[in-house]
Amino acid sequence: MAREAHAERVRKKSVEEKQPSSFPSLPGPKAVQSKRMFFDRPRTWILYEAMDRNKSLLLAMTSSFIISSFPYPSPLFDLTHQMALSSYL
Repeated sequence: MAREAHAERVRKKSVEEKQPSSFPSLPGPKAVQSKRMFFDRPRTWILYEAMDRNKSLLLAMTSSFIISSFPYPSPLFDLTHQMALSSYL
């Protein structure tokens, strides 16, 4: 473990020495390093618990309201306009 950490530090120093900075007058790292990320399969199954009836009804009503307001949003705009006018008058 310690050897790997030491080897990594030595490698980083050698990379920084070989690649000069684009702007020598500015401080900062001299080399840009990128990390790769690989997606592994999970070792255990991810199981979700079922929703109860009240939450599923609430989700269905709100999603249907949001989806139905996309094609014809003017009633929603009229409602909010009337609410704004009634709060100031």
